[in-house]
Amino acid sequence: MSVIVLVNNEPISDQMVQKVMKRLLVEIQENEEDFELTKENKKFVKTEALNYLIDRTLILQEARKEGIDIDNKALLKHFEEIKLTFDSKEEWEKSLEELELEESELFEEVRKDGIVELYLLRHGLEDVDFTEKELKEFYEENKDYIREPDKFSFYEIFFDNLESAEVIYNLLSEIRVKSKVLKELSDRELEFLYHSDVSDNKVPQELLEMIEDSEGEEDTFLISGDDGYYVYKIVDVKPGREVSYDEVKKELAEYLIEKAKQEKFEKIVSELLDKADIKYVDTSFLED
Repeated sequence: MSVIVLVNNEPISDQMVQKVMKRLLVEIQENEEDFELTKENKKFVKTEALNYLIDRTLILQEARKEGIDIDNKALLKHFEEIKLTFDSKEEWEKSLEELELEESELFEEVRKDGIVELYLLRHGLEDVDFTEKELKEFYEENKDYIREPDKFSFYEIFFDNLESAEVIYNLLSEIRVKSKVLKELSDRELEFLYHSDVSDNKVPQELLEMIEDSEGEEDTFLISGDDGYYVYKIVDVKPGREVSYDEVKKELAEYLIEKAKQEKFEKIVSELLDKADIKYVDTSFLED
């Protein structure tokens, strides 16, 4: 075990960071299907885990000073409720194994999370609300962006060499009629994929950026990938429908409340960081 940083003389070790990393990775992989643990992403997750531990350590230290603790009976009840969210004992044990935690260790983590929550409650994190007027004003200011996603239909053709990709790219760039695209690809006996009504958040990121940069002037794109070259031909775009205030009111309130809470949390942590004594001892773990 190696100490990475001292937070007011309280050590945070590489093992502690490693365990938080496991939790973060589970959350990330649940939300991002395409997430890959590249060297760059691994370093990012390590840094996020370390920052999380520093923030939490500072809050727990302040909570101790203020005598904040969580009732053991309530904690036991909450912990049992967490266990009941799993379909079986085997699933619960598998989850612990994936997180590389003993049940007693997870219990302690839940206890600390509870203390942090109580501290934040005492310091006004939940004192956030928005009036109907404020919600409507936010909607009016942002309604151009509050809409259903645009949908794209496009052909995707893969090539393992640039020369072939450029030939088809140049050919498709000249075609404006959808049926002719299919005819050209079929006549040339090319393998292709046709994607219909794909929401903009599902379109490959680099392709979406190129579409946006072209401002509607181009519909054919050539992209270099790790395994070869991709030619995309956009044949249809359906602009997203503007969503009414009544449709989005609940989500707007939730978004603004969470945003305000996050800003309050960051302010609390920032103030604690300003007066904290933080000494980095060995950061080589973050570089591995």
